[in-house]
Amino acid sequence: MKGRFSLQAAVLGILLVQGLGLAQDTKSVERKGAGYVFAAPGVQVDGGYGLFGFGGGGEGLLKAGFGISADVGYLYYTQGGFNDGFGLFSPGVLYQFQRKSKVVPFVNGGYSLAFRESVLNMVYFGGGVNYWPKKRLGLRFEVRDQVPLPDGRSNLLQFRIGLLFR
Repeated sequence: MKGRFSLQAAVLGILLVQGLGLAQDTKSVERKGAGYVFAAPGVQVDGGYGLFGFGGGGEGLLKAGFGISADVGYLYYTQGGFNDGFGLFSPGVLYQFQRKSKVVPFVNGGYSLAFRESVLNMVYFGGGVNYWPKKRLGLRFEVRDQVPLPDGRSNLLQFRIGLLFR
């Protein structure tokens, strides 16, 4: 009888320890922000010119899914080559929908400053999803439209693929 009790206690202990381990699953961890690097193929909408960009940035949540972000990158037309590109600085705001899940959809928007020999003011808007297969490492998929001011012509539409980290 004593051996049977010991076996039951051992099985119960193993089940309880596994339950504690599941409590640390990334699904239940609320994310407060992350850094990221990205590559961004795209197109200039009115001319059909191909674009490619890359860069990095970060985002931080403030309250109830709302947050701020900023990134800096380099964007160039594929026909002209790397040397004909320009820098792009983009601070903005965001809203994340399911902060405690592995899959976190978001929308974002803000201001962009294109710079090289002169500057161009733009606004951007977009959205996407952050996927967290690991606690400190994730993937980011985003569609972003950069709209030049004041006329709104020559949109730069990008598909950003990135790596998230904390």
